[in-house]
Amino acid sequence: MMTLNKPLGTIAVIDIETEPDPFAVALAPRGGPANRTALHRITAFSVLSAIEGDDSEWRALDLQTRSGSQEYEMLFDLDAILTPLQEARASVVTYNGVAHDLPALRRRTIANWLFALPGLRGLANMPHLDLMREATRGGRGSWPSLKDLCASCGIPTDHQLVRAIDEEASVAHRKCQVDVAATFLLMAHELSAVRGDSKTVSRAWLALADLLQRRTFRKPHLAQFVHHPAIERARAERG
Repeated sequence: MMTLNKPLGTIAVIDIETEPDPFAVALAPRGGPANRTALHRITAFSVLSAIEGDDSEWRALDLQTRSGSQEYEMLFDLDAILTPLQEARASVVTYNGVAHDLPALRRRTIANWLFALPGLRGLANMPHLDLMREATRGGRGSWPSLKDLCASCGIPTDHQLVRAIDEEASVAHRKCQVDVAATFLLMAHELSAVRGDSKTVSRAWLALADLLQRRTFRKPHLAQFVHHPAIERARAERG
């Protein structure tokens, strides 16, 4: 159980994208695969890592994303990212990770016979904040989508701001990055609500904007987090 009323230390915000696996679909009983997530394979993942210090400042932000059709290699890459984070005693943050992201990663690790990867094996043992459950605290029928909950807080989640031919990254790649950035900000809103001040969320907006202004991340779909009214509000609060 994570304690939210004090700085979290090292965190890893994780999001994955999936699609039906043709091989699994062919073996399964007939039926629409779109809502049968056990038959899905991973097409992209993003990990946004950060450290929240005792002063509520977010430091060492990094965003790592992989996408494509080579799921086997992507799982090795994710394991290489997770292993040092586990050594740093990081906590995991997701939106619906309990029901979707973590079970999907476990299934696909098994499907690819990658039983010995320490980072993926240890994922289930990391402290985990599932924001869908934390933010709503209701029964399954009352759980909103990430997009709806973010919209209620003024957080953008549009991964299709430009035509696909004008953006080199795949749709899954872009969506993963947008969703993991939005999840990070949603987490900060929830932390501020628990702690009773706006310092946590304002520092998170500024730290994310600083990260996404680096040359590596200057992409149209990420600009919505840099050019946002919350940035000016956070700067004014910092003084």
